[in-house]
Amino acid sequence: MCIGMGFLAHVLLRTAVGRPGSVRPALWVTSAVFVVFFALDPIERRLGLG
Repeated sequence: MCIGMGFLAHVLLRTAVGRPGSVRPALWVTSAVFVVFFALDPIERRLGLG
């Protein structure tokens, strides 16, 4: 979980300081996967699935 948060923090910070081009495409994809991973649990709880 901590590694995923690190990936997200890196991408968000690079984007916030105006350097999104310095983030490699694989890191964007990995970060998007982590966003989905972290969002699944709250979504499942809201829908009563988990």
